[in-house]
Amino acid sequence: MPNRNPLSPHVWRLLIKIWVLFFLLGIIHPCIAAVSTEKIKDLGVKLTPLGAQHKGNSSGSIPAWESDKQKADKISAILTTDKPLFVVTSKNAHQYAERLTPGQKALFTVYPDTFKMPVYASRRLHNVPKYQYVAARKNALETELIDNGNGITNAWPGLPFPIPQSSLEVLWNHLLSWKGLHLKANIIEAAIHSNGSVAIIKNAMELAMPYYVPDREKISGNSVFLYYLSRTLSPARLSGGATLTYESTNPRLYPRKKLDLCHWSAACSTSSSHGIRHTQYEL
Repeated sequence: MPNRNPLSPHVWRLLIKIWVLFFLLGIIHPCIAAVSTEKIKDLGVKLTPLGAQHKGNSSGSIPAWESDKQKADKISAILTTDKPLFVVTSKNAHQYAERLTPGQKALFTVYPDTFKMPVYASRRLHNVPKYQYVAARKNALETELIDNGNGITNAWPGLPFPIPQSSLEVLWNHLLSWKGLHLKANIIEAAIHSNGSVAIIKNAMELAMPYYVPDREKISGNSVFLYYLSRTLSPARLSGGATLTYESTNPRLYPRKKLDLCHWSAACSTSSSHGIRHTQYEL
C-alpha cells in the first residue's frame, strides 16, 4: 500500500509542539489586538460612544439611549416624581416568578405583609464628558491587556474597551467606569436584622480618579487610577478610624495598597504605636 504519511515521526512531533505552543500563547497571553477600524465605525451609530446598544428592545421595556445630555439631565431632575408601573407583593409575586431571585422570593415569604417591590420605567440617561467619548474611541484602537490580563496599557482617559473582546476586558471596563474626577459623600449603612433591630454605621467617603484627568498623557506603564478614603463617623466605638486605598493599572505587579489610620478609636489595634496599619494585597 502507498505511504499515506510522507512526514517523518520527527517532523510530526515538531509540528505538534509548534501547534501546542501557539495554542498556549493564545490562552496565556490575552493581549488582544485592537478592534478593527471597521467595527469602530459602529461607535456612536449602532452603539453608544461607550459601546452599549444604542436602540431599545422591541417591547419598549428597555428604551433607546438618550444621547442629548441636556434632555437627559431634565429627565433625571424629575425622576423622583415617577410613579411605579406596578408593585410586586406577596399576593402577585407568582405572576413575576421567572424574574425574581431566590432571595426576593424568600423575602415575600418571610415578610408577606410588609415587603413590596415597586417597579418603575427604565431610563437610559447616563452621559459622560465628551472628551471621554473621544478617548474611548482611541482606546478601542490602542488599549491592550498585559501581564495575562492583570493590567492594561496604552489607555487614554476613557473607557478602556468600548467594544470588549473578552471577559477580562469587560472586568477592566467595570473597574475603570466613570465615577467622577472627585467625589465626596456621606454614606449610611444599615444592617436590618430579622428581629427588627437596625445597626447603623455612618461614613464620610472621598474618591479621586486621576485616570480620567482630561489632559493627561497616555498610560503606558503602571499608574494609580483611583484613590479612596473612608472615615467612620459613628457609632462611637468605630468613630475616628479611616482607611485610604489606592488601585493601580497593574494590580499584580503593583498590588492594592491600604492604609488604616486610627485616631483614638476602640476599633484601632492597641499594638499599633502610631495608630497606622499598612496592608498590601496580592490580587
